[in-house]
Amino acid sequence: MVDTVEQWRADIVDDSKSSASDFASKAIPKKSDVILSSIVGISVSMVVAIALILLQIPSTVSTVLKYRTGVMPTLHDPFFTAKYRKNADLMFYNVANQLYALLGSMFLFWLLGGLAVFIYIWELTRDGMKALTALCIGLVITILLKMVVVAEFRKRYNQAFLRTNPAAANVVALLMESWQLGLGAGVALSRFAIFLFAAAFWLGRIDQVFLAENVRIGTYAFDFLPFHFRKELFVHEAHTHPYIDRLGSMYLMKLKYGDAFINDAGSAWRRLFVNVLVPWTAKMRMQRRSISEGDEED
Repeated sequence: MVDTVEQWRADIVDDSKSSASDFASKAIPKKSDVILSSIVGISVSMVVAIALILLQIPSTVSTVLKYRTGVMPTLHDPFFTAKYRKNADLMFYNVANQLYALLGSMFLFWLLGGLAVFIYIWELTRDGMKALTALCIGLVITILLKMVVVAEFRKRYNQAFLRTNPAAANVVALLMESWQLGLGAGVALSRFAIFLFAAAFWLGRIDQVFLAENVRIGTYAFDFLPFHFRKELFVHEAHTHPYIDRLGSMYLMKLKYGDAFINDAGSAWRRLFVNVLVPWTAKMRMQRRSISEGDEED
């Protein structure tokens, strides 16, 4: 395909008049430009794919531990049953979702990375990108200068939520607001670029919610794939949770050894062991109990 475009470019340049030939030589990209931008795009997409794959394991472990320790609510969450328990069988979506989400993210980063390089080296847009780069450098320098000035004024006229010199602080606030009116366009462009980059990256992740869970229209949630991912974690946890494994082992040991297992003396030693070596477990238990009692009273 690249060779065909290069041959087409050469034919148009040779057959056109001088003015059209000049425009055609600029408008039709060179073979080297296409190859370079494609290589950069593929390299960026491969790096992103490796990062997404490597992030999967710690994200899974972190999510499981958060649910086990109560950082993320389960039974205390009023929407837990509706979101997870009623349709846990939908976890079969996860394999296909992970595959195509990864491919979609790779494609977007190949497109963004290749396009970013291409518009810098394409002869038709090269001058415009140079001017845009100079503008961005000027904006960055101005923003850095503003950060230094704001930090200095904050040190002089503000203390936490209070103003140590209200008159001077008001004048500085008015000056900064006026200055920000000139920088607002740059902030909006940078915000758009950040959101675009984040969306392209999070497209390849089904283990974390990109949009907030309350971002919805009616009952429709835009980002529902992470819920299917968590359902699979809950299904595995229901069979392999360490508490269930230990409780099952205790029941089996009790059936095997009878009164010789878990007697009054062993329970006393267990309480001593817990209070001396891991006292925070009893503290957390009491905190959870007080929170549960407070919820019931409410």
